[in-house]
Amino acid sequence: SEMCIRDSTEIDAHLSGCIDQRKGFVMSRSFKLEDKNGTPNDDLKHFLEQEWFVEFCRLVLTTPYWGHSLIELGDLGTDGDGCLAYNSVTLVDRKYVIPEHHRVITDLGQDWTTGIDYHEPEWFGNLIEVGRPDDLGLYLKASLHCIPKKLSLIHIYEPTRPY
Repeated sequence: SEMCIRDSTEIDAHLSGCIDQRKGFVMSRSFKLEDKNGTPNDDLKHFLEQEWFVEFCRLVLTTPYWGHSLIELGDLGTDGDGCLAYNSVTLVDRKYVIPEHHRVITDLGQDWTTGIDYHEPEWFGNLIEVGRPDDLGLYLKASLHCIPKKLSLIHIYEPTRPY
């Protein structure tokens, strides 16, 4: 299946090293937030320097490789300093997301009309769509090179193993 192809591509050592290097470069960058007059907004910066935002950025940075992503923000609460913070950030499993109809289903094999429509206003605060609905990601393109390489390595190290 398409998901297995992308899973196999993601574990390619060279490719994953390049991607991790890119993500690390982006994630290590500092930022500042200012209003239109140039006054720093330290409260908003503190809100975005929390672990939930780091995880959100990490998931957004994987989207070009996997394609369309749907990210769920947990409940809004406070951190140890009393600052607002989300208690979780998770990727909605792609096998349950039907992006061309902006739906999430609960069981594989369900018709898309049974799922929730995450474009409805009630989901705006918790579900964030990243990427285009028709984007299948760069892993699918890279699989043409990564999977034959993987099979060649298996044959070299385990010549009697059947494909």
